[in-house]
Amino acid sequence: MPGMFFAKIAETENVAAIRSAFPIAAARARVFGPMTLLVAIAGFWAAHVAGIPLTAGWMIASYVVFAVTFLIGAGYHARWENKVLNLAMASPLDAPSAELKAAIHDPLGPVFGYASLALWAALFYLMIAKPF
Repeated sequence: MPGMFFAKIAETENVAAIRSAFPIAAARARVFGPMTLLVAIAGFWAAHVAGIPLTAGWMIASYVVFAVTFLIGAGYHARWENKVLNLAMASPLDAPSAELKAAIHDPLGPVFGYASLALWAALFYLMIAKPF
């Protein structure tokens, strides 16, 4: 997951590295957020064309997992990346400000990071195995 790489860059507390890398994270969110929604719509269409019932259990489970994953991405990860970028831009270059350090070490970061990883793995499993 690209977000994990950005988190590792932030954990270095290297303000210059954060300033260099995090504009990429912001651009990625602006592109891949809408693109993810388009992929979901294309998935509905592909399932319909393939004759897969849109009410199959694994499809409904996939809708829920996708929605939760998307909400965590937009609601936490993208906002955290923007916050870290903005604080890094306002921080002295030689050492991170207290606010930047607090944002970098947000205790919710690992929670949402591992949750996102597990949800993406679950989504791939549901789409490939079609367990029910």
